[in-house]
Amino acid sequence: MRINTEAFPNDIDSAFDWISGLIGAAVDKRVAGFEQQERTNPLLASHFRNNFPLELALAKARRYCKSTGRRPKGDEYDALYSFLVPAHRIHSALSTDVKIPFEGRLREAVNGVNGARPFAYEINIATHLMQKGWDIEFIDYSGAARFDLLARQGAVEIEVECKTTSGDTGRKIHRQEVNRLADLLVPITQQVASEPGCHRIFDNDSRPPRKIRTGTVRHRLSRNFCRRAEGLGIE
Repeated sequence: MRINTEAFPNDIDSAFDWISGLIGAAVDKRVAGFEQQERTNPLLASHFRNNFPLELALAKARRYCKSTGRRPKGDEYDALYSFLVPAHRIHSALSTDVKIPFEGRLREAVNGVNGARPFAYEINIATHLMQKGWDIEFIDYSGAARFDLLARQGAVEIEVECKTTSGDTGRKIHRQEVNRLADLLVPITQQVASEPGCHRIFDNDSRPPRKIRTGTVRHRLSRNFCRRAEGLGIE
């Protein structure tokens, strides 16, 4: 398979309609869930923007289209449209037995932990290879092998496995979990902040400095914080 990688406005419109019919409602539902979490914890907004940019852009574009009858334009939608056009063309060129698992993978991506990012990366790699003159077969969807793509050019064949990483790679505690900490700290912090005067929180352990576990530090700070809050009459 080798698709045309040039795109015009009409191509974007048809691709937008295609993706909306396939996963539009599911994306709207998930993004609504993100927005609900953001209202409780605004710190999660950056996490969602970094990890689910395609979903957020698609949901926003669908809202705009519903209210105006037109597809939105602008730089913020470039990545979305750059994914939609080749994905739509690849889907159209697939045989029926491969098209069904392709659609299934896309639907699973909507509600997956990593969202559409890994799927979009696979489409991006396939499109790039096609631009360089390679014929691409989505071998994983056909069930013929365990790798993602088979690239052919003349007598040369290359097996391609697409893997993505994230900003949490190597982190023992993921950024989303750090941001969720605000759910626990913000309420009591707001109550303390509403009291007049200055509140100083410190660890009263006077022993010499030594190596201690992070959990111990967290426990001591939490204990002293709660004692201070109780002294102010905050439950």
